[in-house]
Amino acid sequence: MGVRLSGLNSGMDTEAMIKKIMDAHKLKLNKVEGKRTKLDWQKEKWKDLNNKLYSLYTSKVSSLRFAKAYGTKKVTSSDEKVAKVTGEPSAVDGIHRIQVKQLATAQSLTGSKIEGSEPITKKTSLKDLGFEMGTELTFKVGDKEHTFEVDENTTIEDFVAEAKKAGLNANFDEKQQRFYLSSKETGAANTFSVKESKYGEEKEEGLKALGLVKDDAKHTEPTKVEAKNAIFSVDGTEYNTASNVNSINGLNITLTGTTANYNSADLSKGVTVASNTDVESVYNNFKSFIKEYNSILKEMNDLYYAGVAKGYDPLTSEQKKEMSAGDVEAWEKKIKESMLRRDPALGKVLNAMKTAMQSAVNVGADEDGKGGKRYSLASFGVMTSTDYKEKGLLHMYGDSEDGVYSGKPDKLKKALTEHPEETAEALKGIMENLYNKMTDAMKGTSLSSAMTFYNDKEMNKLSDSYKKEYNTLEAKINKIEDKYYKQFAAMEKAMAKMNAQSNSLSSLLGK
Repeated sequence: MGVRLSGLNSGMDTEAMIKKIMDAHKLKLNKVEGKRTKLDWQKEKWKDLNNKLYSLYTSKVSSLRFAKAYGTKKVTSSDEKVAKVTGEPSAVDGIHRIQVKQLATAQSLTGSKIEGSEPITKKTSLKDLGFEMGTELTFKVGDKEHTFEVDENTTIEDFVAEAKKAGLNANFDEKQQRFYLSSKETGAANTFSVKESKYGEEKEEGLKALGLVKDDAKHTEPTKVEAKNAIFSVDGTEYNTASNVNSINGLNITLTGTTANYNSADLSKGVTVASNTDVESVYNNFKSFIKEYNSILKEMNDLYYAGVAKGYDPLTSEQKKEMSAGDVEAWEKKIKESMLRRDPALGKVLNAMKTAMQSAVNVGADEDGKGGKRYSLASFGVMTSTDYKEKGLLHMYGDSEDGVYSGKPDKLKKALTEHPEETAEALKGIMENLYNKMTDAMKGTSLSSAMTFYNDKEMNKLSDSYKKEYNTLEAKINKIEDKYYKQFAAMEKAMAKMNAQSNSLSSLLGK
């Protein structure tokens, strides 16, 4: 847009006049912009809330549907220098005995020092150490073999690389002038060997030069540690395994040492392992869920039952200039707090979650659904207070951190201690109900994406509509503004012409 000079001949402030006329037209534009701004704020609120709901759904709610969440084991070992033990939910409660006769080891081979007139480096060729060209070296690791042929370019570094390809840990220490080879895994099944041959005939000259086999002439011999299986017993049953880490009947056992006078038949010997359900851990995990659930529920209640922001619309840039930063922030906060007031999608999620948490399940019924006992969260002292303003927040009997029912007996902890299986079944069923309700609320539709609690597709479509409407209206207003400037410019031009004619006439009459 070029520079506009107006009112030079008419003396009128045409800029101000046009601005006043256009302000009326721009009211429609501001209204559309306000709708789009509100929608953006609404989307921001929903995205934040959706993330919190999805996190609750995938972590706490999902895991609490399974028995594992209620079977956490507390396992202690009387001597962790022999065996360290943890427990799976399937571990049998009680006292266990572990004896260890032998730890599993990996085979290792430390080569004898390579003596020579000059130090050997990783770049030294095997040819210079006496290897014949065409010699084949074969690494056998377990039941697998890897063979490579030595040529004039093969170096110490290449030998190490081939050993690694075969599945070994391998290194040549230039300071010590020795090779170090070892199996990656423990156990007799992971033994290894290195063979040298040419034209099918076994040889040892090259391996002797590398210090990897006994050399009677030099009186040298590499140090070898044999691979062994672990031999140990649990409650009198002996095991022979390739690893020191084993899982037996729900006990995760890591062997770290051996016991004196090993005798698997003597159950009075060895390490004492005590396994019990960790009620405190199970209780705290469920309590943590209730705390997180309440936090999200309170936020949803505040958003859904927020006050009306009647008379509050997003501010235009001109309006913001006339207000302080604090006043602008307070104004916008008032609007944002009401963005999800009575939102249908939010109301649906709220009702679904509250319904699930108030549901009851039948435990111990037969195949026909008869018999058994019905449980709800209230059966375990997890219930709402008498304050209706809390709108469904849950409190726990005996929870010292919750003043509502802290003075009452802790029903949940007592149930987990005295009736762990029934309690776990009941809580699993209620959590399954909540999980299913939340899953249904996140199903993809024509209005919303999958795994989303709100109508994101609908909002995005509406946002595009507002953007299109704004651009169309803005282009129309710009045309109207240009039309007014052209009309006033034409008037100024006509007045300039009249003034010129008047001046000419005056000049003639003056003569």
